[in-house]
Amino acid sequence: MLQDISDLIVDCDDFATVANRAQQFCPFEAIGMVRQEIRHSSFLCYLMDPSRPHGLGEIGLRALLMALAKDQPAEKLDFHFRELAQARVWRERFHIDILIEIPPSGGGGKGLVVAVELKVDAAERQDQLSDYTTRLARHYSDRSWKRVHCFLTPDGRAGGTHGEIEWINISMGDLLARIDAGIERAGETGEASQLFKSYLNMMKRHNIVKEDSDPELTRAVQEVWRKHKETLDFLMEHRPDPLAEVWSELGARQEMVAEALRKCADIAVVPDDAGHRIYRFSFEGLREDCPNLFRGSSRWLSSGAQCVFEVTLQQEAVVASLVVGPAGEQPEFREALMAVLDEGQAATGRTYAHYWTKTIATWDEMLFVEDKLEALISALSTYAGERAKEAITAIRSAQEQMVNAD
Repeated sequence: MLQDISDLIVDCDDFATVANRAQQFCPFEAIGMVRQEIRHSSFLCYLMDPSRPHGLGEIGLRALLMALAKDQPAEKLDFHFRELAQARVWRERFHIDILIEIPPSGGGGKGLVVAVELKVDAAERQDQLSDYTTRLARHYSDRSWKRVHCFLTPDGRAGGTHGEIEWINISMGDLLARIDAGIERAGETGEASQLFKSYLNMMKRHNIVKEDSDPELTRAVQEVWRKHKETLDFLMEHRPDPLAEVWSELGARQEMVAEALRKCADIAVVPDDAGHRIYRFSFEGLREDCPNLFRGSSRWLSSGAQCVFEVTLQQEAVVASLVVGPAGEQPEFREALMAVLDEGQAATGRTYAHYWTKTIATWDEMLFVEDKLEALISALSTYAGERAKEAITAIRSAQEQMVNAD
């Protein structure tokens, strides 16, 4: 079998073709950006801001406007003639991923405000898009502004929470293809254009953006499998899984993790109900001061905790977040807590809300680490050190609001 592996890796030209396509340096992958929604939003926000020193001027913003106009000729003309140099672009203004404010052109008329909500893997929280529509209408009047709402996803799916006002759904592939075409038309070949190409190629490699089939690559893959199927089957069967290895250790050492989190939070933290790929830790030290925290749904956690630190094992990473669970005996506390936590929101659904989601260990990082458990607990402690006091402050604030309401 060793000879077969050598033949595949060293002497197989088709394998070299596949490897060369896959093994490309990408700065975005280096910082763990692939599935990180916040980082995608930050990059696209920067790219769409004409005032930023990326060297691409209005290309990114113009591409977005043309994608939004789609088959509406009047909209296309309106957006085409908009002067974009004075556009202002924000991240998380009114809690919207990207908000773009384009003042009226020299001839007067209405300004244009564009809201972009980006979802890579996360679901919408209940009434999310409808809530954003209301916020925009409150701050940008019909008399002075034209409001456009954009729901941006890998597959261009429609939003499910937009209410009566339409959110135009566009795909990441459509937007990035338009930006790429704009760069080509402008003849841009500098550092910014190369960086964008790296970003686009990463999105294609990870199937976030669908790529047209490559006949040469398809042929090479098929030939590799035809000639080396037994070797590939052997490699896949013996693929190391450092995350699964440390995950089982973590399950047996949850008390050790809880103690590390307690030191960061400066209150008692205890293991709570767990699942096959989920470990949870609740703030037991707040039970007396914040009793409403433990009046959540017993169907979710037997402790009744409405808010816990959660660690999950995903396909290629261990991810930590602060999670607010389904409403139980005290839904008013849950609502108050989520309102306080809104600034740190990463992803919410109808039942669960995940805040400050962060990848704390990846397959690549853990592969050659000797003491994997120590490394993982250290990463968890660092995460808790960054977020524990903020979470506790939010919980106490929500409890105080409940007391004052009574």
